[in-house]
Amino acid sequence: MGDPLDDESRRAPTWAVLEKAIHSWLVARFGLNRPVDKDIWLFCIGTAMELERLAVAVLWIADGRPGPFPEYEDKMTLGQAHHEIENRGLLDTATRKVLKNVADLRNSVAHRHAIFVPAPSPLEGHPTGEYSGSHVFMDREALDGLMQDFDTAARAMYDWMVAKAPDLAEEARRSGAHPTPP
Repeated sequence: MGDPLDDESRRAPTWAVLEKAIHSWLVARFGLNRPVDKDIWLFCIGTAMELERLAVAVLWIADGRPGPFPEYEDKMTLGQAHHEIENRGLLDTATRKVLKNVADLRNSVAHRHAIFVPAPSPLEGHPTGEYSGSHVFMDREALDGLMQDFDTAARAMYDWMVAKAPDLAEEARRSGAHPTPP
């Protein structure tokens, strides 16, 4: 008998079955037992993605917008962008600190040492789920601080970009391509 995955008549499972399988996998691999754990985990990754995009945009503008943005430094991580922004003295100290802390948090929940992310790491020197010294899966104040810091840093970078490239901001507003943050 052949491999069932090679059987052309095999149908993909329903979305509900796939969702259950993904949930089981996330619980077994990362300890994301509660829906809020999964939401926090995704928020940690999502904030890093958004700040990375904004940080690279800051560098792109600072470099004189050489070529289309999607082609600029497509391999740069948030940590690398933070380092470059720090070296150039771009943005304020508080925003740079948020970039560093979010990059560290993202790495702590999405790299090889991330084991059961909702709990403190058993590995010495490899904190998991910590933002500014507190565990965002266990400390609501830490999670709230992350959310507030994210909003503040995103706003600071947006404002910096508007000041340095007002034509881009106006074009984005007119086209609706990028909503103006509150």
